[in-house]
Amino acid sequence: MNFYLKDLPFAITKAMQLIKADMPELGIKLLEEVLKNTKSESTAEKVKMMLADAYMTIADLAKAKEYYMDVMNENQDSADAKKAKIAIDEILLRAGTIVTGK
Repeated sequence: MNFYLKDLPFAITKAMQLIKADMPELGIKLLEEVLKNTKSESTAEKVKMMLADAYMTIADLAKAKEYYMDVMNENQDSADAKKAKIAIDEILLRAGTIVTGK
């Protein structure tokens, strides 16, 4: 794991490859390490979105919501914050908290 952390863009790419290769748990673990080691706010926001999306793929809605909320609360005007808001609405729909009108 530490090998990848020497080059964060490479680590992010590798994590996404793991997630797409049906190994989301490993990808998530690598992304969490990237998040701990980055000093860039924009990279942290992107990684949080990737983590939230990865947690959605394994149906861990609570963890996904946590990361989406972080993105929304940290920079409400960003494009990622808008995507996070939509994803949170989807989570609430799945949980039955939001009822759509018919």
